Amino acid sequence: MFVWQVSVTAGVNEMSLWTSFVSGLFGGPVYVALHYLVLKFKVDDPLDAVAVHLGGGIWGLLAASIFANNGLIFGDIYRASMLLANRVLGALAIFTWTVATCSIMFGILKALNLMRVTAEQELQGLDASLHREIGYPRSAWEPNFQIPETKLSPISSNKVKEGFGNQINLCRDRGLNPGTPAQKSDILPLDCQITIYVVIHPNAL
Repeated sequence: MFVWQVSVTAGVNEMSLWTSFVSGLFGGPVYVALHYLVLKFKVDDPLDAVAVHLGGGIWGLLAASIFANNGLIFGDIYRASMLLANRVLGALAIFTWTVATCSIMFGILKALNLMRVTAEQELQGLDASLHREIGYPRSAWEPNFQIPETKLSPISSNKVKEGFGNQINLCRDRGLNPGTPAQKSDILPLDCQITIYVVIHPNAL
């Protein structure tokens, strides 16, 4: 649904209800194609930002020149074609600017060895290592789960030199079983979770 919204943003003031609907329909396949392309190249994009915003955004620019009231279908073909060409150039300019600025930013981070978190932080999860709590407690969906006494390891200053696989492989690489709770001396595994209970007094409502 989100990519549907992104797909009509560029021409929302110039498209009718049904053409907006059609534009959103075409945005779906664009999203799916980019989603699997990102997975194929093993890009770390858990929010699907590339598929939603890059794919849906560029398609939205093009769709505005096709489905708008003065677009290729309903308006003057010559003027609509010129508008479409200008929007293609605009999309290329946006893409070029983004690649250039992000290359500089990530290049500096990589040179300063700040590109990745440490192996310990990656294994614990950033909620645990940075915020000192678990974002998705296992006890939330397993009522009988007993929370083990777990001590979070301090954040290490050693940076990750090589890429790692998923967290389960990280557990196995360090001799931990991801299916069992860790001991106090172990790094917090995947299923060691912490739940914070919030009690609201009735008089406060």
